Amino acid sequence: MIGRAMGIETATVLANAAQGTVIHFTGHLVMPDSASEDVAATARAIERQLARIPIRWGHGSLACGSDLLVAETLLRQGAELTVVLPCAPEDFVDRSVKQGGRTWIARFQRCLDGAHRVITMPWDKVDRPLSFAWADRIAIGSALRQARELEAPATQFAVWNETTPAEGGGTALAVAEWKRLGQTSTSIPCRWHQAQGVATPLAAQPIPAVMIGTDDPESASMPADDAWVKARLPLASIAIAPAERAWLFDSASTAMKAAALLQRQRIRAGRRTPLLLDLASSTLDQPYDRILRESWAVANRPVTPEGTIAATDSFLAESLVATGRHWRNTPIGYAPTRGPAPPTPLYLLDLSEDWEG
Repeated sequence: MIGRAMGIETATVLANAAQGTVIHFTGHLVMPDSASEDVAATARAIERQLARIPIRWGHGSLACGSDLLVAETLLRQGAELTVVLPCAPEDFVDRSVKQGGRTWIARFQRCLDGAHRVITMPWDKVDRPLSFAWADRIAIGSALRQARELEAPATQFAVWNETTPAEGGGTALAVAEWKRLGQTSTSIPCRWHQAQGVATPLAAQPIPAVMIGTDDPESASMPADDAWVKARLPLASIAIAPAERAWLFDSASTAMKAAALLQRQRIRAGRRTPLLLDLASSTLDQPYDRILRESWAVANRPVTPEGTIAATDSFLAESLVATGRHWRNTPIGYAPTRGPAPPTPLYLLDLSEDWEG
């Protein structure tokens, strides 16, 4: 556990965690023609349900309607709120908040300001239904990561009418994903009608991932590294300049395997350059060089310790959803970046016993 790795006294942490629950929340957006009394009735139902258990941490998004009603309740009850947005806040307002009216924009800003943490993903160019589904995956993984680190219980609250199939995306897909991971979900009736589902069935799908080799002056080794990775794993692409030292993979689990195998190979060769794992900015139907170039990690290149495999918060969340497994990791604090982004939290991964190679 992280506490033991950092020398923290865990007894107090675990005692506190035992008194609180981690939740993931999701639900239907409010429609422009929704009656105010329906919204108020749903808010009261949310308040009653959330008061039944001691919730200390909540993870979800902030779309107008169900998301914001739950977030407001969590903040009133003193819970710690982690918000996951698929794009920058101003773009998210255009996509998912302003349709409810001006009052919802103000409510969004208050919840955003009250959040303990905001995870903003670079998916502004991804189709809206898919970007929302991916954001739900990150929120689900983030909630389960925290629950497992603290050894606290986790549950989901979904505000919906329970009639939409998971193939339609949205709340139904988030509920299906949560249950697939062996978790319990509580449904809260939604008093307004739902938006129509996507025209094309939206199945659960892993988020593409990237791996970059940071601070490696041995550019001559890049072709050998690239060939070595491609010979062992699918969809490994070095589609941009070799100096960028970046690969693209179809999932977080494949990227983790590549990192473990390549790092082992480099150590055998006497090279201890670091590797960093992050999520991609787009679907795989885009040019690979563009996906890699627009990746947050490639653009900003956080400083990572020599000889390590590091990962971002969002990558660890997605890897848990994709594999159902919580991987061993140790936080290293906020790492400075070489790009325009501010310092970002990174985590060291220990994959030494997890892969053959």
